[in-house]
Amino acid sequence: MIKQQKNIILGVDTGIGGGSLSLWIDGEEVDGWIGSASVSRSEDILSAIDELLLINRIKKNRIDFIISNENPGSFTGIRIGSAILKALKNVLPSKFKSIPVLEAMLYQLAFRTETLAAVPIGRSMVAWLVSDSCGTTAFYQKKLPDFVDFIKEKRFKQMIIQDDLIKYFLNYEQSFVINAGVNLSAFLVKFINASDNE
Repeated sequence: MIKQQKNIILGVDTGIGGGSLSLWIDGEEVDGWIGSASVSRSEDILSAIDELLLINRIKKNRIDFIISNENPGSFTGIRIGSAILKALKNVLPSKFKSIPVLEAMLYQLAFRTETLAAVPIGRSMVAWLVSDSCGTTAFYQKKLPDFVDFIKEKRFKQMIIQDDLIKYFLNYEQSFVINAGVNLSAFLVKFINASDNE
């Protein structure tokens, strides 16, 4: 009997908070990791990748695809992610792709228009992506108070917000607000899985 080869995907986000990892096998998330620091550190991410693979009995060279957040995020975090991926590309046979995490988050919403995805990017800054009534997207990156003012003025069918920002939406009744949690790397993999099936 021939063993069927499994499709293994690793999602890596180093731009938001302490970073996150998401490990998927055959279209199902099997494990994840969330960094505890306020900014991701390369040694934390690399040791977390090693530990995640060890716990799940996966050799690095068995990873088929590594997907990462290309933006937005803290400047330091994005640079760390870029360096880690460059190093992994030199030693692994995996395919690599980077996409914006906000795009991946918006893609998960039921509505494709009049939606918003937002993440904190450090030092009281927020990045958000808006899809208008025509489906056109616009990217914003401003201070937290400007973000709060922006969402008070606009109407959205749905919003998907990273966990650290959810407290600003507790009394927000004008739309459906989804807490994206902290592990944003999972959205990167979901986006790739969904686009592969279209």
